[in-house]
Amino acid sequence: MIGYTLTEKNCNGILTVLYKERDKISEKISQYEWKGLDTTILEKQYNDICDQIEEACEFRRHHDCLLEGDPGFSFC
Repeated sequence: MIGYTLTEKNCNGILTVLYKERDKISEKISQYEWKGLDTTILEKQYNDICDQIEEACEFRRHHDCLLEGDPGFSFC
């Protein structure tokens, strides 16, 4: 589902990017709701991002993923 191949080098970097994207979408949903606008598409995007986060977390549970600052760490 994620647009990148998950590796030990990029898993935590991809999670960082996904968390930021999820937070942006969440804020947008709140703004749309406040304005009385339809949030259906945004909610779908939010759920898709959450699915991708779960996929990356599952990968991380079974691999020794690098942390930011480790040699070879990558965001993608």
